[in-house]
Amino acid sequence: MKFNLSILVLIFLLSIPFTPEAQQPLPPAEFQKAIAHPDVQVLDVRTAAEYGTGHLDSVFLADWNARPDFIRRVSSLNKSKPLYVYCLSGVRSAQAAEWLQKEGFNTYTLAGGINAWKKQGLPLANEVMVPQVSFADFKKSLPSKGTVLVDVGADWCPPCHQ
Repeated sequence: MKFNLSILVLIFLLSIPFTPEAQQPLPPAEFQKAIAHPDVQVLDVRTAAEYGTGHLDSVFLADWNARPDFIRRVSSLNKSKPLYVYCLSGVRSAQAAEWLQKEGFNTYTLAGGINAWKKQGLPLANEVMVPQVSFADFKKSLPSKGTVLVDVGADWCPPCHQ
């Protein structure tokens, strides 16, 4: 009886489809060390405009938000090599990595995206410095009386377009 039950449990476990689990996001320093290896692929899933503001060196660009083009572009990547994926903050790269895992890629993502990379002071290729406004300076720029409407958005942000 015990033997039959063991066989049934084994058959059940083997019938469950195997989907590889996504890797934990790597902190910027670990990601940098990993992509220094010559036999890896690095994928930037941001828009071309975002890529133009600065990117990691020697990367492949495929915009996750332009899905048909993304699928076409990543079809040229090698599934037998590790694939390191990043975006601006880590959200799109996590989504893309999940999809890529299902397609047979071994993916790793950058925790916090390029924002975290920059915060650590790590190098970018073709970086364009965009002046940042501190909260204090922002508050100073507001009129002292009346109502102010502030619209915050980005060209690459799908929820912003909605």
